[in-house]
Amino acid sequence: MKIVCYGDSNTYGWDPSYFSGNHYARPWPERMAEITGHEVVNCGEPGRTLPFRKEYLEWFCRDVRANAPDLLLIMLGTNDLFYASESTADAVAARMKEMIRCAMENQLAEKILLLSCPHVLLMDSHVSTVLEEISERYRWIAKEEGIGFADAFRWDIPLAFDGVHFTEDGHRIFAEKISSVITDIIK
Repeated sequence: MKIVCYGDSNTYGWDPSYFSGNHYARPWPERMAEITGHEVVNCGEPGRTLPFRKEYLEWFCRDVRANAPDLLLIMLGTNDLFYASESTADAVAARMKEMIRCAMENQLAEKILLLSCPHVLLMDSHVSTVLEEISERYRWIAKEEGIGFADAFRWDIPLAFDGVHFTEDGHRIFAEKISSVITDIIK
């Protein structure tokens, strides 16, 4: 089975201790491949937000289609809270719903798994509150669209000093958790 992991810097494996753009040698997608034995393509990109223009949806479709996955994992939304002025749970969920529908209409993968944004540890508790609301909206989207859902917001993932990015151990724990979810999905 071929799996594409489409996400932001936590999918990419960003190591915040190196501002120059270094990443961990084994971020969670690579570790997940080791655990599951499946072919995994890491399509994580630091700073990625949900598509908010038509051409961004087209780029998403092109990137995923080029990898021809059986299973598409999508974990996005955190950066939308940092970069977009309309950063409400409803706005983020609406863009995610549009992205999921685009993936389904273009038959990008046999199965889709939507992951909620992981928790963050920031001084601004508003972000955590909105991420929790996004998690609930993503759960509803997954149910409504008939796709898989994993509530990564509820997982206790160790974060680096910046309060946003996973530690190396966080990547290990995330890989273990998502691998068990995937095992259940592909049965």
